[in-house]
Amino acid sequence: MPKQLTYFNATGNDTVIGFNITAKGDIKCSGDITIEGNAVGTLVAAGGAHIGVNSFVKADVQADSIVISGSVKGNITVNGEAIIKETGSVVGNITSLRLTIMPGGLFNGISVTSALEGVS
Repeated sequence: MPKQLTYFNATGNDTVIGFNITAKGDIKCSGDITIEGNAVGTLVAAGGAHIGVNSFVKADVQADSIVISGSVKGNITVNGEAIIKETGSVVGNITSLRLTIMPGGLFNGISVTSALEGVS
């Protein structure tokens, strides 16, 4: 059965770590990043981060937003929304504007959601 690609919409600023790739170290990109393979270290994306269903990420992640369909072990900090899909799992803390965990998604950590400016 072929592996399901959860996100890919190349705009020229996208970074893709493919199925058979393991990236180690500090990963920084100026746009969106899609991980369908494995990543170990730190991950910083100016755009959104998309963690594919067959992916394993052992890293602290900073991005504008994140959609997790695979596994993440590390702390996540996003400016917008963090979404853990049905097949996703996170072991670590999440700091975001909003956190959505779909039925079946797993989260073991502390969630800190920040309020919008001007809202009390």
